[in-house]
Amino acid sequence: MVLDASDFIHKLIQKGYTHLCVVPCSFAKNIINEAINNDSIEYTPCASEAVACSMAAGLKMAGKKPLVIVQSSGLTNMGSCITSLLKPYGIRFPMLVSWRTYNEGDSEIQHKHLATKLPDLINAYGYQYDILHKE
Repeated sequence: MVLDASDFIHKLIQKGYTHLCVVPCSFAKNIINEAINNDSIEYTPCASEAVACSMAAGLKMAGKKPLVIVQSSGLTNMGSCITSLLKPYGIRFPMLVSWRTYNEGDSEIQHKHLATKLPDLINAYGYQYDILHKE
């Protein structure tokens, strides 16, 4: 399934989403560009996944409706925020996590560890997930 970025942003706006808290990612560049060019949703670039998570938590507490977009390799950076802020205070918002893969010889070895264990990590944090397949 190829995600149509324009349609995706339009549907988020229709469902009342107000902010995208995003750690820039090449997998999400089309979504990011659509959000930047749309005045109906606020694109909030974040320097790290923990910042994106914390920003979204604050927005949610302020009555906004955020969505977080991060890479799978950075999901571990959100761990403390998830376990010490989101879970204890019942703060919930959706996260779109790009699932990076790893092939032997790749230069980006940070993806190797989560390439097969991402569902386990999400389960460990106590969240449900859906996988968007390419078909």
